[in-house]
Amino acid sequence: MIRLAVFDDEYVVVQGVEAMIRKMELDFEVVGKAYDGNTAFDVVKEVRPDVIMTDIRMPGMDGLQLIEKVKTILPDACCIVISGYQEFEYARTALNLGVKGYIDKPITMDKVKKVFEDIEIDFKRKQEIMSNDQHVDRIAQLTDDLTQEIKENSFMGIESKMQEIQKLHRKIFPELESYKLESYKLICILLGVFYEGHAAHEIDKHFPSFKNLEMTIDQDGVDEYIMIILESMIEKMKILNTGTHHQTIIKILEHITHHYNEDFGLNEMADMVDMNPNYLSNLFKEEVGISFVKYLTNIRIDRAKELLLEGEKVVQVSKKVGFNNYRYFCEIFKRYEGKTPSEYKGQRR
Repeated sequence: MIRLAVFDDEYVVVQGVEAMIRKMELDFEVVGKAYDGNTAFDVVKEVRPDVIMTDIRMPGMDGLQLIEKVKTILPDACCIVISGYQEFEYARTALNLGVKGYIDKPITMDKVKKVFEDIEIDFKRKQEIMSNDQHVDRIAQLTDDLTQEIKENSFMGIESKMQEIQKLHRKIFPELESYKLESYKLICILLGVFYEGHAAHEIDKHFPSFKNLEMTIDQDGVDEYIMIILESMIEKMKILNTGTHHQTIIKILEHITHHYNEDFGLNEMADMVDMNPNYLSNLFKEEVGISFVKYLTNIRIDRAKELLLEGEKVVQVSKKVGFNNYRYFCEIFKRYEGKTPSEYKGQRR
């Protein structure tokens, strides 16, 4: 509700304006009333209204003097002048003071409605601009936090911060095409920071194509595609984050990253590092936090989702992510995502 104060030396005018606003169901709430200029200024200091409606001729301090004083403490307050006087000087002075509305007596509902509806539109526009400015500042802060965490290879808060940015983007960019573009720019910035900070490591660099985002049909589809890319980056960060731990696990994680599309399992990895499969299984879970099979499957499913969104056929995707058995791939995909690859692909397209 827009907070309104009404000042006039006639009691009937003040009460009448308040009754009109209630009857027309305007988005205004009367929070202050007074019948002379000095009391009116005290009311303004106490309730700090968004809009002031004042008569020009009042005892103690006239309406124009009141507006001048109000502007010293509430420069953004919107002012409306009421007057039974039609002299040009009053109107000119009022305009110089930044008055947004002028109602001549006798006051009618039509006059009040016209002025207040215009002010309501302006007020909401200002609120929207202020809100967007706050959202932009918050997005800038979150982006700075994300880039710093990526540089430090800290991934614990990345997903939650990205989700908050996505919510703010929806408010600032309600149109789908703008939303796609801003989302794409952000994920490319984050990937660029990641690759630049880890240039010394042999990382498979992959920037998404904007054409893939163009295929999405709504903001949910954009968010899902962006999160897939982000999760893939986080998996690479996890690999680098184990650098202070067991070198055997590092070797296996790097092998998974570069060869996830090949047919291998825990036994093959155990042979590669010359280790007992059971011991390797326990060591992997201890170092990485999840089992070898689940980690490998996560990598494959994430990549499969990317390929499906890019328009690849399901049978081709199955082979490209290391599943030679098409039916088994569909079964695993549904278990992880709650829908078959075909359903997933069709929903997003």
